Amino acid sequence: MKQKIILIALCVINLNLKAQKHPPSLPYKKHTNIQQIPKWMLSKANYSIVSQNAIQFGIFEIPGIPSNEIRGMVILSNYDGNLQEPLLKAVGQKLADDKYIVCIINHQVNQDWVDETKWNNDCQKMEDAYKVVYYAQKTRHNITLNKVAIGGVSFSGFTLQSKINSGNSFFASCRGLVLIASGTNANIAIPVVNIVCENDIESNSYGNIAGNTLMSQLNQNNTVIAAKSSCITSSECSGHNTVQSIAWVNFLENGIKKLFTL
Repeated sequence: MKQKIILIALCVINLNLKAQKHPPSLPYKKHTNIQQIPKWMLSKANYSIVSQNAIQFGIFEIPGIPSNEIRGMVILSNYDGNLQEPLLKAVGQKLADDKYIVCIINHQVNQDWVDETKWNNDCQKMEDAYKVVYYAQKTRHNITLNKVAIGGVSFSGFTLQSKINSGNSFFASCRGLVLIASGTNANIAIPVVNIVCENDIESNSYGNIAGNTLMSQLNQNNTVIAAKSSCITSSECSGHNTVQSIAWVNFLENGIKKLFTL
C-alpha cells in the first residue's frame, strides 16, 4: 500500500514539473516574421496605451519601477503612427525588461515630402508630438533630456533628423537618434543608431546617407560621435523596407543601450 502511495505522489510531482515548462499564456504574441520565440517574451514589462494632449502613445515599462532605477527613456514611432508595429514593440519590450521606459507614438503628422514649407511644418509637428510624450514621462519620473533617445521608422526618422540638423531642436542635447529605414548626414551632432536594407535609395537621398556608408563617414568626420553610434546595412532585405527579425531587434536593442552607456 505504501509503495502505491509513493508511486502516485511521484506521478503527481512529475505532472506538475511538466506543466511548469510551458506557461499558460505569453504577454506578447509572436510575430509571424520573427524567426523563433526568444526568452525575452517571458516579460516583466507591460504595454499600455494612454493619451496626453490629444497625442496617443503606448508605454512599455515594468509596473511600479522606482524612478531612480530607470536607465533611460526611448521615444519611437512608425512612419504611419501605428502603435502595434511589431519591430518597435519587440525592441520596446526588450529594453523595458532592462529598466528602460519606451514610448511608441501615434504622431498624427501627414507626410509632405515635396513642398519645403510643409516639410518644415511636419518636422516641427513631429518634434512637438515627441515633446508631449517626453514631458508626460518627465512629470512621472523626473527624466532629463540627457537620459532620452528619440527615433523612428522612415518618415518619422527623417523628420526628427531634419529637425536635429536644423540646429533648432528641443532634443539637441538628447542621448542620440534612432533611425530605422531612414538616413541623415555625416555632420550630425549627436550619436546615431541606424539600420537600413541594401539598395535603400530613399535613405540615401536628399543629402542623407545611411547604414555602412554613414558609419564610415562618421568615423572620418567625428570619432567621438562615431564611437557612440551603431550603423549598419542589413543583408536580410533590399529597398526601403524593414524586417521583423531577431537580428534587427538585437541590433537596435544593443545600439540603443550603447547610447546610454558610453
